[in-house]
Amino acid sequence: MRSLRRDWMDGLSCEVGNWITFEEKTGIFSSWEINKVQYLPFIGLLLSLAAAYRLARFNIDKRQTNYFIGLPTPAMSLFVLSLPLILLYNPGGAIEALILNRYFLIAVTIILSLLMNVELKMFSLKLKSSTLRDNWAQLTFVLVAILLIFLFKIVALPLIILFYILFSFFLQLGSKEV
Repeated sequence: MRSLRRDWMDGLSCEVGNWITFEEKTGIFSSWEINKVQYLPFIGLLLSLAAAYRLARFNIDKRQTNYFIGLPTPAMSLFVLSLPLILLYNPGGAIEALILNRYFLIAVTIILSLLMNVELKMFSLKLKSSTLRDNWAQLTFVLVAILLIFLFKIVALPLIILFYILFSFFLQLGSKEV
């Protein structure tokens, strides 16, 4: 019993640290951008609340040995925090107009919040063995990510997360194990 309590407390402290480090800052940024809409000033904090709920819900889930359930919170953070980087390093044009569109930001906030907590198996980048056959999904993902970075530079970051989500979805459709 003492060991179980210690494992639970260690997991709790680790996840609270994760939440403070990644999700709270992400939610504050998103809230700041969306704050221009007077009636929805705090919707960006939905990301932080959804991330905290996800960490509490899935942290001790024993099913997550070879995959994640729901979008991992660091992936959500990378997606959201890549948006201002795109504005900084790739200003102007349709991409800037899209990123600065408050309705786009609200939709992204709601979709990412749902994806973090849905029962969708998302593959892990952990290698299962030393064979290519067992790790084809991880290898495919890494190669596509490198290609996207080469082609789109900083704009590739949210595209990589989008590919991760879609690839995980299709992997789940194709088999029982991700």
